Amino acid sequence: MAKINKEELGKLSAAERIKRLKSLEEENKKEIEEAEKLIHETESQIERDGIAESVKVPETKPIDISSLFAEEQNLEATVKKEATEEDQGPLYELAQDYEAAKGIAYGGESPSEDQMGWIDQLGERVEKIKYHGTSDEIANLVVATKSLIHKIKKYQMQ
Repeated sequence: MAKINKEELGKLSAAERIKRLKSLEEENKKEIEEAEKLIHETESQIERDGIAESVKVPETKPIDISSLFAEEQNLEATVKKEATEEDQGPLYELAQDYEAAKGIAYGGESPSEDQMGWIDQLGERVEKIKYHGTSDEIANLVVATKSLIHKIKKYQMQ
């Protein structure tokens, strides 16, 4: 901003003094507008920089191509994985029975009388299992086993 020199202004005539003061006023207005514009731009830049700092760049993970071709996880695989040799409780036993029933159902041959007797016993055991309060895996396995038993019996009757 241009400074006002009072001594110099005092030497000027009144008309020239007003003209000089108005000129200084215009210069000051332009400088103030330019300063406001620079302040606004600087504030915008600070805001953008703050946003850029707060956004984390996602970490890149190496792509494992073999995982794309890996076997899909299903209920049977999950049950087998979780049923260890030490923990051969009801879940492990039910998973084994389910696999055996699946072999009978999809074996391609009609089940023998012994197999049908075993299927009946399995059906009775499965009906007695209280799965409403158990884990989702046991509940899903019970429902799948019941469905498989029904399917075997239905096709045996035909």
